[in-house]
Amino acid sequence: MNRTFLFTFVTAACLVCAPAALVAQQQAPAKAGSSMQMTKSADKGDTGMHMTSAPPASGPVTPVNKRMICMITNKAYSKPQLPVTVKGRTYYGCCDMCRHTLKTDASSRYATDPISGKKVDKSKAVVGKDAKGSVVYFQNQADFDAYNARQAKHPTSSGL
Repeated sequence: MNRTFLFTFVTAACLVCAPAALVAQQQAPAKAGSSMQMTKSADKGDTGMHMTSAPPASGPVTPVNKRMICMITNKAYSKPQLPVTVKGRTYYGCCDMCRHTLKTDASSRYATDPISGKKVDKSKAVVGKDAKGSVVYFQNQADFDAYNARQAKHPTSSGL
C-alpha cells in the first residue's frame, strides 16, 4: 500500500489522530521514545500506522484520568475517549480505528516507564500529561514522582 493511499485512508478514518500521525511521520529523525511504524497484521491483512510508545514529555507532568486519553496517539483530550475492553482490562482510543488497534495489536496496549525502563500495561499505569497534552505512563506513583523531581532539576530535558 503506498503512503499517499494510507494517509488518505488514515485521514478519512480518523480526523483526530491523523494529524498527529502525519506530523510524527514527517519528523526526521524521530524523537527518542516514540516511533511511528507501518504494521501489517498477518491474520487480518490490515496495514496501519501506530505509535508504539509515548513521546517523552516536556516539563513536569500532572495526573490525568485514563478515560481522557487516546492510548494510541498518547494525547490527553478534554472529553472522555472511547473505551475498549481486552481480556478484562479497559483501554481508550479517540476513534474506531484506534479502538481496533487496541483490540488487535497487543503492543499498542503497553508503554515504557521512563524511570524504571519497564514495560507498563497502559490500563494499569499511573498516567501523567505535560503542558502540551502528551502523556507518559508509569508503573507506579513513586516513578511518577521521581520523574517530576528530575524534571524540576532539569526542565529542558526529557527528565532522564
